[in-house]
Amino acid sequence: MPEGRLRGAPHPASGHPLPACAGRGISRRRRYTPFVAAEPLIDAPTRGRQFGFPLFLTTASVLTLELSLTRLFSVVLFYHYAFLVISIALLGLAAGAIVARLMRTTGDPATHARRMAVTCLLASVSILPLLFAILNTDIWLVTPWQAFGTLSSLYLICMIPFGFAGFVISSVMRAGSDRISTLYFFDLFGAACGGILFVPLIDVLGGPNTVLAVGGLWSCAAIAWGVIARARRIVTLSLALFVGIVLVVAFNMHGALFDVRYLRGAPRKNELFARWNSFSRISVFRASNNTLWIEIDGGAGTVIPRVDFRGESGRIYRANFGRYSPDLGFLLTPRRRSLIIGAGGGIDIARAVAAGSRSITAVEINPIIARDVMEGRFWNYSQRLYTRPEVRVVIEDGRTFVQRTTERYDTIQMSQVDTWASSAAGAYALTENYLYTVEAIENYVSKLTPEGVVSITRWEFTRPRETLRLVSVVLEALDRLKVPNPEQHIVVVLEAVNKVQTMGTVLIRGRPFTAGDIDLLRRRLPGTAMRTAYVPGDRESTGPFAALILSSDRRSFITHYPFDIRPVFDDRPFFFFTGRWSNFWQDVFAFDMTGDALNTGAQFLLLALLIASAVTVCLFLFAPLLLFRRAFPLGRAAFPFLAFAVAVGIGFILVEVALIQKFVVFLGQPVYSLTVVIFLLLVASSLGSRLSSRFRDAVALVIIGEVFLIGTLIRVYQPAVIEQKMAVVVLLVCPLGFVMGMPFPSALRLAARSAASIEWVWALNAAATVLGSVLAIFLAVTLGITQSILIGGLAYGAAAFLASRMDQNK
Repeated sequence: MPEGRLRGAPHPASGHPLPACAGRGISRRRRYTPFVAAEPLIDAPTRGRQFGFPLFLTTASVLTLELSLTRLFSVVLFYHYAFLVISIALLGLAAGAIVARLMRTTGDPATHARRMAVTCLLASVSILPLLFAILNTDIWLVTPWQAFGTLSSLYLICMIPFGFAGFVISSVMRAGSDRISTLYFFDLFGAACGGILFVPLIDVLGGPNTVLAVGGLWSCAAIAWGVIARARRIVTLSLALFVGIVLVVAFNMHGALFDVRYLRGAPRKNELFARWNSFSRISVFRASNNTLWIEIDGGAGTVIPRVDFRGESGRIYRANFGRYSPDLGFLLTPRRRSLIIGAGGGIDIARAVAAGSRSITAVEINPIIARDVMEGRFWNYSQRLYTRPEVRVVIEDGRTFVQRTTERYDTIQMSQVDTWASSAAGAYALTENYLYTVEAIENYVSKLTPEGVVSITRWEFTRPRETLRLVSVVLEALDRLKVPNPEQHIVVVLEAVNKVQTMGTVLIRGRPFTAGDIDLLRRRLPGTAMRTAYVPGDRESTGPFAALILSSDRRSFITHYPFDIRPVFDDRPFFFFTGRWSNFWQDVFAFDMTGDALNTGAQFLLLALLIASAVTVCLFLFAPLLLFRRAFPLGRAAFPFLAFAVAVGIGFILVEVALIQKFVVFLGQPVYSLTVVIFLLLVASSLGSRLSSRFRDAVALVIIGEVFLIGTLIRVYQPAVIEQKMAVVVLLVCPLGFVMGMPFPSALRLAARSAASIEWVWALNAAATVLGSVLAIFLAVTLGITQSILIGGLAYGAAAFLASRMDQNK
């Protein structure tokens, strides 16, 4: 038998398998031959023509399912568990590849296609128990060990369909090792289309139905494989399953069969309305005091005020106006033009109306809240608040709107606007928020009239840090705007809500606050829960707020404060990450999921995710590879390939996550940043994988060069229309993705001619991507997004060096 050919593989001339004992004295005892040393099992034209489309459907299903599970985990469990979906998907794919190697999937094209069809059929069927398990996951009022067992079981169940997909992808790549570039193109292109497909699916079908629809996609892949295999029974069964899934989805459009039962680990409330989109689940429920509340992903809430300003309720509301700290900004202005950032249920719009604002611009990022809730089903309940003649509603990110508008406002109001939904980081304190950065405050102040006021309300806790960090950000912004005596431009008012939480309102003026302004505010305090934490000219002001504002060495105060209250910038926009690594163990023992410990435990969550990812990588990837090491031999020549796989995996995920974070504000919608960046990056990478790899060594230079270009183009085109912004994103992402797609398939081609095991290459690449996704957030939080991209470029530089070593060993 020719050297390197697997026993049982088809002979190139006859096409029939060779006997297992054929050749020069080959023993009947089973020998483990590395896959990469084998010649292709199926002729190249067949693979190129037929295997691409079903592989495309398979990888499209994978990414659609991954994004759908991210949304479901964020809603059903706590927000930080959404991050686990990345490791579930990648580990499942790698585990499936290992199983494919152990099963030695060989045979003629028809047999191979039949095996792939059955696997896709099983993946489709596995969606139903997966969905049932997620929707019925109960970690409410259970012990930590019970919760651990429940989540571990859920983790394993969710890995099953990804394992089937990994089996298919690995088997196809193995069958077409000399057509890696073509197959890798369909792999990446399918994933890119799956990312785009996710958005309309979840907008129309909702979260649970989108997961069911993924089962339909896998049925289509099974049909495609069955057609190649000419297996009528498999095609008929797959078609019947597809029709059944379509019928179930149609019947379940209103949650008749499958719907969430738990929100953030707690039993679902009696909801009056619920709808999904690509970045949230919006629900409306009636509270015990008979008021209606809007909930975002079962967590962040906003009340819908019911005030008839032409009747008695309006008279009472106006009479009580000014008794709460978010009202204060409207008392100090001429009441002509108001801008509301994060309109939500409309409470700030009601404040502006009560204050007598004649022009109110309400910016709300979520179209479901604005169109379906406030202008739709609950239009009458809210007394038509969103459609009042003086109100103009804009569906857009608040920061993006402020940057592009040319209007100036007397009051800019932002009350407790945040997001608890999963984002690139998948965690609350680890989620980037561009509303509270130094650059954002500069934007707000620059859009004020000469007498205008910016009013920002945040939560504060027993030990001040969130509002205190906001004050730190404001002071830095005023310094950058070269405002003299910034301490004269800030007022801080605290309002007790309960024993743990306090609302902190920071008022900012472009001109100094006058004695009349301060006297007006103080007259409003008696008989309320409000108190001043700092006002200009008050020599008796004490506490951390006055100490920070009046400090002659602000940097020293911030350094020695027990929480991280450093100003945050667009390049490091993690406003809610207030814990210090130096206080790590103290914060761990204080971490009880109450308001006072929630945000400072973020570093604990980050470390826990890193440990959990490392443990699962060892359990599901390295353990099988070592246990069956005779099937996956390693020689000294294999180590450059393995290190190369690690470098490429880390580099790709660092750049991908950082680009998503960079374009959130630029494009104005988180879903735009997520889907557009993923789609362009994967499509461009797929094209790069098809073409020559002669420029693979230039990836690091392209990444480092674009770091400086991205910042410049974002600043120049920030006020542009969305079409121009999309063109800029295409210009920036596509060249980057193109060169980033070259290295890995070329390494696989070299591995196919060496002593390296391709399963180890896949496993190390998956492990690096899993751990690199946690590393991406850690680097962005600690160093900044730009530095994260640069480190990704350095990883590709290391890969280029290793590639030169591989070229020498080929």
